[in-house]
Amino acid sequence: MTERRYQRSHPWLTFALDLQRLPPSFWFDLGECASKCDHLQRTAMSHQLQNKLHFVSLAKGTQATVAIEGNTLTLEEVQQLTKAKKPPEGDYRRTEVTNVIGLLDKFTILARENRAPVLSLALLSEINAGILRGLDVAAVPGRLRQRSVIVPTYRGAYRGAPEQDCPHLLEKMCGWLRGDDGEFRRVREECGRKAAGILRAALAHLYIAWIHPYDDGNGRTARMAEFLILIGAGVPEPAAHLISNHCNHLRDAYYRELAEASAQRDSSGFVRFIVRGLRDGLRKQLEYVYGEHILLIWQEYLKTAVTGYAEAKARRTDLAMFLARQTQGGKVTQPHEIIGADVIMARRYPVKAPTPALLNDLTALTQINGLLIKEKDGYRAKLELLRGFMPSDAGGKDGNDG
Repeated sequence: MTERRYQRSHPWLTFALDLQRLPPSFWFDLGECASKCDHLQRTAMSHQLQNKLHFVSLAKGTQATVAIEGNTLTLEEVQQLTKAKKPPEGDYRRTEVTNVIGLLDKFTILARENRAPVLSLALLSEINAGILRGLDVAAVPGRLRQRSVIVPTYRGAYRGAPEQDCPHLLEKMCGWLRGDDGEFRRVREECGRKAAGILRAALAHLYIAWIHPYDDGNGRTARMAEFLILIGAGVPEPAAHLISNHCNHLRDAYYRELAEASAQRDSSGFVRFIVRGLRDGLRKQLEYVYGEHILLIWQEYLKTAVTGYAEAKARRTDLAMFLARQTQGGKVTQPHEIIGADVIMARRYPVKAPTPALLNDLTALTQINGLLIKEKDGYRAKLELLRGFMPSDAGGKDGNDG
């Protein structure tokens, strides 16, 4: 068989993963990722919470995906674009964001219908074309590069795989990642479908970066392929955005891991970096969801715990809900910080200075209903009252949190 050029220039493109190089801590992290994905998937949520989680994760994932490549739009600006029909004409940054959102939404809908597309060379080129559509770039969207390319990296210059080998390499990569032999079968059988999908997604990300098959948009294409593999493996859509957030948040470490992977001819370090980031993101995401559940229980609890005539009870219930959110954020709130803090508080207490009504409500909720605690720096909701609705933690504060 004739030797291909990449076999000499890029001998680390082996399309194999030595599982023995991954330490025990990696398998703990991967198992936790799969388990927390199951927790997220099986947690009942209101439509409001589902929509909020979808739009927040979509905006954060999109903003991270394009920010790594230099797009300077803020998260708030990206959030506005998630609800817009189309971006303003002539705005490169917003066009790029809209392209990414469109692809993410498309793949999410297909996954919900159990029609998530399978990774292929044609699909990767379609993704690249979608990402670059309408952008002023020195590239033909979706076309594999026809020339050699040098990419600046943490370790200096990195040359992409030989251009004539790119079609072969992508076909081989897609076949490897679609297959269920060797390392992927072992991981799936021992750790589950989601764990194997996470491993495939990390390797797709790395190999596309290594091959660098397009003149532009390689990083975005890699992260989109990663997202597609994750949701195809059953990872909940909000969680499938978390790796992009991790790579953007630790951008220097991300580039360093990419460079080290090729320099050391070993993918295990990059895979560990990706899985740790997903684990940390899932922990935070679940804490947010659990926090929203606590607020729902608190809201139900207030229906019987708050006293007063109808108008006062409604006002105090809203106040107790507001302070519960503040308390969850780790904040102790002074009376003057309540006035106009949100739309509901502005309606309940329209005067700019603390009024007798506000002070009376705080006193009633503290001394009569026992729902608030007055501290040196202000008031906080007594959320510990809800511990009676939760299973006791036999392990105490240091018990297993997995």
